[in-house]
Amino acid sequence: RIEDYLKRLPKGSEKALSATQVQVTAIISLLWAIGMHYYNAGEPVALSFLQEPYSILALLHTGLLSTALTVYITNVALKEVPASESSVIIGTEPLWAAVFASILLSEKMSSNEVF
Repeated sequence: RIEDYLKRLPKGSEKALSATQVQVTAIISLLWAIGMHYYNAGEPVALSFLQEPYSILALLHTGLLSTALTVYITNVALKEVPASESSVIIGTEPLWAAVFASILLSEKMSSNEVF
């Protein structure tokens, strides 16, 4: 079980584990991007969007906050919380995302999306 594995790791090893997970994610994403380049008949991928400051901020937000920070927090939490409880938390993540989107962003959900 994951919490048993994480508890056996030395204190502070969550950072190394998280870094490894983020690196693997980056490598897989890079391979996917290369594959999509060849899937599109070798047409060059337009990188002009990287000249926009908001695009760079969005990439940094996605990489650092949405990926690296959440992976680290998850690893720290899994060390303390039993797997049965963490599976409920992780399994209900889409529900919480919808609830917070509805509250914080005033998103409207149709009856199909609710059920």
